[in-house]
Amino acid sequence: MPEHDDSAIAFGQRLLALLDTGSFTASYKYAVLVTLIDAVLEGADGHGDPPAAVHAIDIGRRVLAIYWRQARPFTADGPLRQSRQRDIVTRIDEFRRRHRLDGLVTVEAARRAHPTDFADLERDVVATVVRYPIPLLQKVGIGRRAVEQRFIYAYGWAEGVSAAVVHRSGFDDRMHLVGDAGAHPMALAGLLRPVIQRDWLEFVARRNDADVEELRLHRHLFGGDRVSLGGRAPSPAAGRQVSSAKSRMCSRGRDPRRRPAAPPARSTCTNLTAASCGSADQASSKGWTVPGCSRCCVP
Repeated sequence: MPEHDDSAIAFGQRLLALLDTGSFTASYKYAVLVTLIDAVLEGADGHGDPPAAVHAIDIGRRVLAIYWRQARPFTADGPLRQSRQRDIVTRIDEFRRRHRLDGLVTVEAARRAHPTDFADLERDVVATVVRYPIPLLQKVGIGRRAVEQRFIYAYGWAEGVSAAVVHRSGFDDRMHLVGDAGAHPMALAGLLRPVIQRDWLEFVARRNDADVEELRLHRHLFGGDRVSLGGRAPSPAAGRQVSSAKSRMCSRGRDPRRRPAAPPARSTCTNLTAASCGSADQASSKGWTVPGCSRCCVP
């Protein structure tokens, strides 16, 4: 296999490993990763080359759009919980209730109907994303032992920067993609997205003790399409890289009616290749669904 294929797979494994590091108080890591992949895909030039940087303000707006869907009522009690705190989902839910918007109202329609209040909500969400999840995403470890490894992007502001600074004219919100951190997500988007979404789904299920069919939960969180490349199609070289990566991945069909179930102790396989996929085998033998494992996540 060409060396660049191994490099892309190694990058994908390292990226997915971020989902298993640190302590989670909300689902922001998933949202930032998915929107980052989308921003890179849609920012490619006419030749299919990735952008040198993406903008944090744009990432924040994309995160709002993702959570807008997820903040729809799931039961009579309201939306699914994704944090123990007043997170973005809660703030969107409050906005919806205040303006009596049902779950069918799109984010664009809400913006048009209530431009001033929506602008305030957007500023609030954007500031939250820029201040915390973007700086925290690349940290490995917990608490004071956490170390940031900027292998995806570099940025020029401090964690917890004030919202006033974020919205100040001239604030440099560029997230400079490091090395091939633009090319690899473009090549592996079709593989990374369903793995991230699978892990996100498991996170939400655990937060809500959700006894619900996986397909229903997936549709509520992400829409009807289980696997979507989104944005611009990859270049022919990237397409060959994806095909090569797929040939190395475990292939096991999954029943979409299966209920998501977390094991007693979280045991996540972050390998995108068939090698070292022992945690998937162990989980399968016990009837568990392992979040983050390519055998379980990619149809």
